[in-house]
Amino acid sequence: MKGLILQVYVPENMTVDIIDGDPGSHVVNRERLIELLTTASDVSLYLEDEKGTRDRANGIAERDYSATVDGIVSDLREQIRDGHVTDRDSALEWITETVDGHHDVIYTHAAMEVVRVSRNDDAYFAEGLYNSDDFKDGIDWSKLAYCALERDVHEAIGDLDEWFVCCECGGAVDEDDQKATEGDNLPTCADCRNDDDDEDASE
Repeated sequence: MKGLILQVYVPENMTVDIIDGDPGSHVVNRERLIELLTTASDVSLYLEDEKGTRDRANGIAERDYSATVDGIVSDLREQIRDGHVTDRDSALEWITETVDGHHDVIYTHAAMEVVRVSRNDDAYFAEGLYNSDDFKDGIDWSKLAYCALERDVHEAIGDLDEWFVCCECGGAVDEDDQKATEGDNLPTCADCRNDDDDEDASE
């Protein structure tokens, strides 16, 4: 038999009762489904084969993983603006500790998913870290996931040095300058901010 998935879209306020058995059951009552399709308005159908389902699932996994990477980058920004991370070295240390202790690295099933989804799944080998002892008892998925996730985080960050200098003049920035930085913007020193304010006032 060939597997096909029929998706039924109904308005959010519509009550749908087409399942047989206990809550959580996936067995659809055929008669109630037919009744729903023939009597309800604003019902849409979408037929999907196994490849379509697989592609959609992969898309969801990739978006979830991208959100994980973005979340780590966002957390680093907060650490910098709160004064807990003050320079490039402490940022690198924070990234290492955060990735090393991350759920997606610690737990094998999550680590396998990182290696499956990440575009840097070969980072462990590309960085010349291969050691046959790491694999004598099987694949060390956590080690592979750590390298992949760390590389993805660094790629999302870009040039880390730019996070600790003024994006306009390249000069030093202090804790107040970091706190004044909004969103995904890079920091600007007080002098450059004042110059920008003066230009805005003169216009």
